[in-house]
Amino acid sequence: MTKARDLANASTALSAVSATELGYLDGVTSAVQTQVDAKLATTTAASTYVPNTLTTTTGDIIYASGANTPARLGIGGTGQVMTVAGGVPSWATAAAGGSSFTELAATATTSGTSVTVSGLSGYNTLFCYFEGISMATANVDLVVTFNGDTANNYYGYTGRFQLGSGGIPTLYGITNAPYPRLNAGVCANVADTLGGYMQIFGANSTGPKVGTLNVWPASTTANSTAYPQGFRYAGTSVISSITVASNSGAANFDAGTFRVLGATV
Repeated sequence: MTKARDLANASTALSAVSATELGYLDGVTSAVQTQVDAKLATTTAASTYVPNTLTTTTGDIIYASGANTPARLGIGGTGQVMTVAGGVPSWATAAAGGSSFTELAATATTSGTSVTVSGLSGYNTLFCYFEGISMATANVDLVVTFNGDTANNYYGYTGRFQLGSGGIPTLYGITNAPYPRLNAGVCANVADTLGGYMQIFGANSTGPKVGTLNVWPASTTANSTAYPQGFRYAGTSVISSITVASNSGAANFDAGTFRVLGATV
């Protein structure tokens, strides 16, 4: 590039430009910008880089809506969370936290030797109330079973509180041996009632279920008994029904309500 060298050797007006700098242009045969533009065609640029015009609002997110296909997800609303719908990210209202219980049954215990509440599948947490339950015969245990299961699948980690003379309770030993039922309590006087609650966790799983059972006699009569306990149920089916009964069908119910609430979580 002869002209470039001539300019580099000139002694006037170009003293601020070095010969090395001008030498960079050696071999240029057309406008420099034209040659730069030719190095990356516009169509190539569009398929290689994500244009900044794709994002229009603060908080926009770029994602792939398909292979090599960038797309814009506009910012979500306050309190929304990102989720996936149709295989692509999207915004959705956050699910409410905690458990929401639905009352599933309020069954009277006023006749017969047992009551069964069914239709419990799908509820993972169950909360049951024993409300003023009594039997026409004294000294008969109130018992609980799940799914009609009378095998030795019930492990009650329990003590036994039994009223003595004068209404003074005695605590007997704790046991966790498997039984064919959960024992809830005993009234030694037919005029007395049993009340309390039961919680069951993991009821909608095929694995072990755990819970607590706290039912107490409203009584000062000797031999009335409570079995407060944490329990484990080893049945391998989801709990779809709960039966409350007099032990071995030895007494009829004559008052009270068995109430069941359920939550899906």
